[in-house]
Amino acid sequence: MRKLLFCSILLCFVLGEAALAGELFRQNITYQILPISEIWVSGNPPALVVNSATAGQQPGEATDSATTYGFSTNTWDIPKKITGKINESMPDSTYLKVNLFPSTGANSGGDVTLTTEPKDLVTGIYDPGDPDWNLPITYKFGAAVEAGLVSGVRTVTLTYTE
Repeated sequence: MRKLLFCSILLCFVLGEAALAGELFRQNITYQILPISEIWVSGNPPALVVNSATAGQQPGEATDSATTYGFSTNTWDIPKKITGKINESMPDSTYLKVNLFPSTGANSGGDVTLTTEPKDLVTGIYDPGDPDWNLPITYKFGAAVEAGLVSGVRTVTLTYTE
């Protein structure tokens, strides 16, 4: 009798559990990590001012190395590069150059004169490991005597790409 009572109670729990469980539904979750390549700079450099020259020579060059850059990616197996350009041409007889210090194993283009067309600044970025931060940027602004008195603002666009 005890056995029958125990089995009856057990059967009620099992059937009751099934009745309370409701309908079962499963979902398939699709996931993906897309390529990520990001570049950042520490801010804007101060004004580049040419204000000296030696008699009989061209004016001096204004130089600034106050800013830094960094980048990160999740696709280290694909070589990357950094290009640079300005939003509009420099005035006649003037130039703006940029030099990005390369990360480990990469190659710098040195002092590259910026134009409205993208120019390679750093190539061969193919280095597994942690992101590179605070790499130096040097800007140089110069002019020939023929430039006269000029001033302006140019926007430099740095692009980190394959």
